[in-house]
Amino acid sequence: MAALTPDTNSPTTVGDAAAGSSRYFGTAVASGRLGDSAYSTILDREFKMITPENEMKWDTIEPSRGSFNFAPADSIVNHASAHGQRMRGHTL
Repeated sequence: MAALTPDTNSPTTVGDAAAGSSRYFGTAVASGRLGDSAYSTILDREFKMITPENEMKWDTIEPSRGSFNFAPADSIVNHASAHGQRMRGHTL
């Protein structure tokens, strides 16, 4: 039986494989998990696009009438920017 050897030109991550066909591979991100090194390592290695889970939804941005909190959304935007990831601001 012949041994299989990986192609040296093949993508090493799912995100790279998707990019090779002009697509992106993304995931939903919870701002509270960004401090978890295992979570962030996988996030930054595998995904080229991120979407906040709830951080850009109305009830998170304006928890009470006239009181705004952009910090959770900002933390995801800042993370994406620092790691060369695209952002999808759904429900914003």
